[in-house]
Amino acid sequence: MNSSFNLKIKEEIFFNLVNAKDNKAKDFLVYFFLLKFFKFEKNSDSILKPSRIEFLNSFMENYLLFLGISYWKKDRLIYFDKTNTQIIEKFKGKIKSKVKMNKKQNASFVFSSQFLLSGYINDPTSKYYHFEIRANSTWEKHVLLKIFDEINIEPKERYKNNTHYLYIKKSSWISDILKFMNAPDAVFAFEDQRIERDFHAQLKKIDSISEYNNKKIISASKKQKIAIQFLIDKDLMKTFSENKVNLAYLRLENLNLSLEDLAFEYNKKYDKNFSKSTINHWLREFNSKYYFLIGENKK
Repeated sequence: MNSSFNLKIKEEIFFNLVNAKDNKAKDFLVYFFLLKFFKFEKNSDSILKPSRIEFLNSFMENYLLFLGISYWKKDRLIYFDKTNTQIIEKFKGKIKSKVKMNKKQNASFVFSSQFLLSGYINDPTSKYYHFEIRANSTWEKHVLLKIFDEINIEPKERYKNNTHYLYIKKSSWISDILKFMNAPDAVFAFEDQRIERDFHAQLKKIDSISEYNNKKIISASKKQKIAIQFLIDKDLMKTFSENKVNLAYLRLENLNLSLEDLAFEYNKKYDKNFSKSTINHWLREFNSKYYFLIGENKK
């Protein structure tokens, strides 16, 4: 699983959050970090586990000091005594009351924070588009679903190991989400890859259609060749008009031509203007005559 694209997007979102003029951006990020990694202990020291993303850990350590919260570290874990644990719990309660969707900017901060901590987007060059964001509680899930609803996106959901996974596969929705999280560089990178991928997919589709059509042409022309050659060998071409006889010999010389190209060659060679449908009708006459003579009822 290629995570470099995912990490680059998170770096951009993180930079935008911590440099936002509205302090709620940082407050929401800290709140959801604590919600995910903080373990409250009533009768002993509380613990804050680290994220897998190092720049988030560094930010948290500095922001805790900014909030006046003291701690000590051991084996990458951060410990808090009872006094500082109370400060953290008070901070969490204060920020949770602000997690309201009455402002689009607030919703963007909340969603961006959640994605940083519990989200994933795969590289658009992968086989499938995929965006997901996880919620560890029903409350978090409802918060996220409300945001999805506000931006007119309908994620699919699965529940596994006490975790709610909200995910989407539609590329245009993923692009809308990146815009909503205020990540213009990510939008540009995603759209650039998306356009290139869709272009190559379209070319591949065209090639497949072309190959399929070529096979159909060859298959049909082989049957026509058998019918025409049979009629020539049996000296039955004299039962057809001169124009049809000319077409019969032209088809034998050009088995790989489509009906449209065969009509073009005929009109060019004999200076006559017959349509593709007329050419097709004449060729079907050869086949019908052949199948009738050999005793097969085919059209």
